[in-house]
Amino acid sequence: MDQGLRAATTAALLLLTCAACTGGDSREAVADPTPLTTAVPQGSLLCDFVPEETASTVLGASDITADGQVARDSQDELTVAYCNIGYEDADLDAIKVQVEFLSGTLRPRFDEGLQSSDYQQLPESEGLGYSWTEQQETEDGTQTIGRAWLARGNHVVRVDVLPTEGRDPADDAIHLAQQSAAALDIPDEWTLDGPPPSR
Repeated sequence: MDQGLRAATTAALLLLTCAACTGGDSREAVADPTPLTTAVPQGSLLCDFVPEETASTVLGASDITADGQVARDSQDELTVAYCNIGYEDADLDAIKVQVEFLSGTLRPRFDEGLQSSDYQQLPESEGLGYSWTEQQETEDGTQTIGRAWLARGNHVVRVDVLPTEGRDPADDAIHLAQQSAAALDIPDEWTLDGPPPSR
């Protein structure tokens, strides 16, 4: 992984720990092998933009909790959104979704990722972005964290997913990003300074 993206994800890694494996927690996540799609499923939205059904499938549990918000400016344009999702009986987040403008230090990091063979690049028909996994050492051993970055219009959706046995966390992360972008109805138009991102 390039140094820019490594630095961008270090802080998020520190916040992610296997909630299902924390000491004193008798509940174990039950894997649901149902593959995700890009379509937003019917039902409620966590933090007003993350499908609850998808989060429950990814975490293998229905007893989940979420904290986050969607912020818009006076013209009703999306400025930022975030959602931290976890198990009700654990303190740390198992899914983190962040949406913000694709500008500042995020822009060169995203562009670097588009050129990196270390990441699973999305086919053009599914959007401009990529997913990957990272290893994290914890008290319970090594975990494989799934990550995804997806561009949509002026914004980038970034997702971190803790592993649930029987599921691919990187695949889940990119589908969560796609569904979150669709639920927010982010315009495809690029209006920020400079050319839009591309491969």
